Amino acid sequence: LACCGWQPGAMGFKDVALSVMEYVQGTGPFGYVLTILFLTVISIFSLPTTPTEIAAGFIFGHVGGAAVGGVGKTLGSTVSFWIAQTLGKKRGWKVPLPEKYEAELQKRQFITILLIRLAPIPLGAKNYGLGLMEGINPFYFSLGSLIVNIPFSFMWAGVGAQATSLIDALDNVPAPGPGAQIGGIALVCAVIGFLVYNKFVAPGDKKD
Repeated sequence: LACCGWQPGAMGFKDVALSVMEYVQGTGPFGYVLTILFLTVISIFSLPTTPTEIAAGFIFGHVGGAAVGGVGKTLGSTVSFWIAQTLGKKRGWKVPLPEKYEAELQKRQFITILLIRLAPIPLGAKNYGLGLMEGINPFYFSLGSLIVNIPFSFMWAGVGAQATSLIDALDNVPAPGPGAQIGGIALVCAVIGFLVYNKFVAPGDKKD
């Protein structure tokens, strides 16, 4: 961040994102790597990712911006999860859960992770909280994070791709259109439908 002229306390985080992404614009293809690294770092520190995702959409286009956003946020979430899991084991820290909920979590880990990722909870709380839960599979966590991150990254990259400048992309953030809302609803319905299937339909199939 120092190479972009940022001094702590001198500007808001949206301004930091603008400075970094202005620098990224002049780096060519290497900008993809820099943006992924930047998103990884800000995800680890639980800082807002939306401004950077919007800027990525403006610089790299709708698809390119979505890919960069999804990968960067997923890497950041995975590192956060690993930090929490490692420290939790060393220090004996864990999120206390009632026994019945812990058993349910172990039985349907992947679906539970997806539902937690979709919940309106701060990103840091989800990343570090899941890392402190015993028995969470890191692969399920990373895959669930990617599945949930991609639609939102695609939505914000689309906002950036429609902007006329980088400043416009960050200063005039419109509400997501009907397509994005329908996509989000479809994702939630798919997760809920799969959960219902596993709880009520799959057990009956096994008995037959």
